[in-house]
Amino acid sequence: MKESGRKQGATSPCAACKLLRRRCTQDCVFSPYFPGDEPHKFASVHKVFGASNVNKMLQELQEYQRGDAVSSMVYEANARMKDPIYGCVGTISSLQHQIEFLHKQLAIAQAELVHMKMQQFSSMSGGAGTAVNSPGNVWSPSSRHLLTLRSPFVGSLNGFRVSSVAVRHVGFVRKTIECKESRIGKQPISVPSNVTLTMEGQDLKVKGPLGEMAITYPREVKLEKEDGGILRVRKAVETRRANQMHGLFRTLTDNMVVGVSKGFEKKLQLVGVGYRATVEGKDIVLNLGFSHPVRMEIPAGLQVKVEENTRITVSGYDKSEIGQFAASIRKWRPPEPYKGKGVKYADEIVRRKEGKAGKKK
Repeated sequence: MKESGRKQGATSPCAACKLLRRRCTQDCVFSPYFPGDEPHKFASVHKVFGASNVNKMLQELQEYQRGDAVSSMVYEANARMKDPIYGCVGTISSLQHQIEFLHKQLAIAQAELVHMKMQQFSSMSGGAGTAVNSPGNVWSPSSRHLLTLRSPFVGSLNGFRVSSVAVRHVGFVRKTIECKESRIGKQPISVPSNVTLTMEGQDLKVKGPLGEMAITYPREVKLEKEDGGILRVRKAVETRRANQMHGLFRTLTDNMVVGVSKGFEKKLQLVGVGYRATVEGKDIVLNLGFSHPVRMEIPAGLQVKVEENTRITVSGYDKSEIGQFAASIRKWRPPEPYKGKGVKYADEIVRRKEGKAGKKK
């Protein structure tokens, strides 16, 4: 019988030598910590730290320290694979935030417990005053013992205040958060004489010579009409969302009033040899260097005008529809930074890049 190439009783190579495709010797530093049946363990460590760096670190440590070092490296490598930016630091930070939150909750619970005990002692004493024996203790004449108020979580550093003279209640101070009024939301809206407004609850309809639009306001804001054709959007409640909706719906309302009375327009320009645009019925046809022309349907309520085959003007009363249609035209061929070819807005500034330099003589 032929002898096998591998000696009987020889151990299988470790995961590190398998991955690195090298012979696993008896003095291999990876063999005790990266067994061959766990290849993923060394793969993650090798990807993050590198095999040579891991070898150097293990060589510099004592044998009894290498096991813990490998465990920490495996944990950090797995965390880095899941979160390439923060690694295990992200997990540690999350745990610290949870601990701080639990400390605050515990402080609140202890303060409420002290408050309930003070109310109980006050009712048991039949309305008698509660004297203070020391800055940290309160004495009740009916119970004839001290109620300790000292606690590592109760104090001025945690936002709680314990009274020290003739107290009956122990409370904590809460800061009231006031939302600032939006600088845009508090501006008035002037309504021209040729615009008609219809208000029904949280619904508003605006009708003018160019068209008609409608909007529904959320419950966080309300609309008020003043004398002299002035509209104001105000907050109905003092919350963060109300502060956010305040400026947004004031801008939307102003766009509706201006849109149905004066209208909006967006201008684009085609830059490139052979680039041109034409309007055919309800479609706009663009030649942008493709093997076929691009045909786009003009949405209802919008007007498209083409001048000199390269200048496109999109107009209408709905500002959002105008911007969306103009952006969809530009998306077919955005301007490139080297020669500036493409579809760009008329007021857009394309930052140019320098091309490849010629061969130096």
